[in-house]
This record gives sequence, structure tokens and C-alpha cells, in this order.
Amino acid sequence: MGGKNECLDEWEDGFSKRLRDARISAGMRQEDIAREISVAATSLTNWERGKVLPSPETVSRLCQAYHVEPRTVIGRELSQEDYGRILAKLPEERSAMEKLALTFTGSYRGIQNIRTDHEIEMDVFLNTFMALSEELRNAILSIMRGLLQGQKLSDPDTKEEDI
Repeated sequence: MGGKNECLDEWEDGFSKRLRDARISAGMRQEDIAREISVAATSLTNWERGKVLPSPETVSRLCQAYHVEPRTVIGRELSQEDYGRILAKLPEERSAMEKLALTFTGSYRGIQNIRTDHEIEMDVFLNTFMALSEELRNAILSIMRGLLQGQKLSDPDTKEEDI
């Protein structure tokens, strides 16, 4: 999976405390919230002790029950460096905390809702595309337009206005 990210490790440790604090602030007992979101009370105990992390969908349900934004329990935004490091990994290589972080944070777009793997991968594509030179982006767009119009571009010097 690559090297450990100490910053995310600390973040993960704080996540369980923030999750517990959100429940207590909402005045709820573990048994009550477990029943409300249809999970075992032991699952809540494990999440709040940091033994395992809940899925993004479960975090969303917990936050709804606690009347808090997911960012409250996630705790912070990803730095651009962290964001890039996580996105560089294949989805199956990402830790549970990295998946939660990508799901509920969007340091440059202010994303607050659950994001699907497709949306995350689209962000990777868009970030990569936008990092290209304007000339190269225009060439790629020209090729894409040609393909969409059913034309094959055999000459790399074909200009957009020629299509």
C-alpha cells in the first residue's frame, strides 16, 4: 500500500473521538443510535474506540442522526499533498480513512456530500488534464471532438476549425 502517512494516522485516531463526541453532544446512547441506523451496538463501540472505521454510507447516516456535518467528524480538509498522494493510489489500495477523507472532503471544491469512486476518479482525470499545457489540452479536445463526430484524425496537425 505504500508508506504510512503519519498525518492520516493521527487524523484517524482523532476520528473515533470526534465520532463519540458527536453522539454524546446529540444526547444519544450507543444502543439508541445503533437501533436507529440498524447496526449492532458493538459496531458503534468499535468505531468509537478506533478499532475499525465505518463505511462512508454509515458515517453519513451517523452524521444525519447526530445532526452534524460529516466534516465535523472527519475533522479537517486534506492538504493538496495528502489529496494527491491518496488519489495516486488505486481505489483498492486506499485505507478506510483515506476513502472517508476523499468521500467527505474536497479541499479545492468544498464537496460536502458522499462522493462515489467514479466522481473521485473523474477528479483525478480533471486534475491531470488541467495540469497539462493549454496547447496540449486543446489538442486532446480537438481529437475528442473528432471522435465524437465519427471522424478519424490521421493528421496530428489537424486544427479544431478544420473539424
